[in-house]
Amino acid sequence: MKNKMIFLKQIFDIFFSIVFAIIILVVTSLIIQKYILKEEVPNIFGYKILQVMSGSMSGEFETGDTILIKEIKEESDLKIGDVITYRIAKNTLVTHRIVNITKIGESLNYTLKGDANNVEDSEKILFSSIEGIYVKKLILIGKIISFMQKPYGMVIIFVVPILLILYIINAERTKEIKRNKRREKRLIYEMQYTKEQLGEVQNEKK
Repeated sequence: MKNKMIFLKQIFDIFFSIVFAIIILVVTSLIIQKYILKEEVPNIFGYKILQVMSGSMSGEFETGDTILIKEIKEESDLKIGDVITYRIAKNTLVTHRIVNITKIGESLNYTLKGDANNVEDSEKILFSSIEGIYVKKLILIGKIISFMQKPYGMVIIFVVPILLILYIINAERTKEIKRNKRREKRLIYEMQYTKEQLGEVQNEKK
């Protein structure tokens, strides 16, 4: 039973470490793309993470929420009711719902509207302006990103993993020392036992 609990704890520790490392890598990658490489929309394998800046889609997501959008390749991937993010200026993105699609010539025009707005967006959008389709809210990632944007957040996020790694290394070293001590004790015991057995045999011969 004890061995089983130790095994389960090891599995949990490994799983937690992997998940934690993935989250840190993702968040770090987003921050590097955003603030160092100056990319407007950080991109990870076709997925983009955005922070909501207004309440125009209140009910679906709120101001301050972090959302995940996915790049789309074809116009046929979109339909009325989808929530998409599109660009209306170089540094301005809007995430609203498609309420109508019209075909003009060879192109499709998309009419959008915020769920909390009373009127549709003033401009119809071409497919080339679309950044991606809304997938879901990212509650945990959003909290981590908000935390890391604070002065102390970045320090803690990088210091904690280092301390965790040092703790794991020290724990493994301590376990190895204990194992070596147990092996030494067992070896000493076996040597004493063997010596006693040899002594008994010699006494019997006498």
